[in-house]
Amino acid sequence: MRLNGPPQRLFRIATRDEELGGKRIRQGDWVALFFAAANRDPAVFPDPDAFDLHRPNVRKQLALGHGVHFCLGAVLARLEVSCIANAFLDRFSVIRHGETPPVKQTATLLQHGFLTLPLHVER
Repeated sequence: MRLNGPPQRLFRIATRDEELGGKRIRQGDWVALFFAAANRDPAVFPDPDAFDLHRPNVRKQLALGHGVHFCLGAVLARLEVSCIANAFLDRFSVIRHGETPPVKQTATLLQHGFLTLPLHVER
């Protein structure tokens, strides 16, 4: 989810004047959080493009939000992924990319995913 999670950006309107990173944000300004950029920040995630399930800070990713904006469905989403991954791994001994490349979703500015993700599986 850190590398290619579904949410890509979140827009809000500033409720008060603030300074962030030396930049002035005024009440009423539109602000955007780009999850993909935050989740690949090398100051937080050394070697940010590497897939590493054993990172000591693996839970610092923002794909499910943070604080009061943490995803209400996070527990369900994690359970679904766990169930699907375990069922897939129990059933198939070989899983690799298919012959045709995946097709990324391009119809939305807020989400990220695939229209097709061809896989080759064997029992």
